[in-house]
Amino acid sequence: MNAPNKRAFLRPILDRIEEGWEIRKPSASEPADSDYVCIFIHPKTGREARTAIPTNWFRDAGLFPEIELAVRMAVRTAVAPTGPGKQ
Repeated sequence: MNAPNKRAFLRPILDRIEEGWEIRKPSASEPADSDYVCIFIHPKTGREARTAIPTNWFRDAGLFPEIELAVRMAVRTAVAPTGPGKQ
């Protein structure tokens, strides 16, 4: 069974939530990355959102609402990076 292109699922979800989000992981070069971790970056605000979505969820259209909820929760709780030089 072919691995699902996670980016194809995630892009429209992010576009509905808030403009400007970029998908950092899975990468464009490996859109079917088997790692559960998904990372989203909002370059204008510096916020980073992370969530873990099981790969098998992307194979089941019935789980699309759960994927969207996981992404929404990650974006809602996204934080700007901290450290030296960051505010």
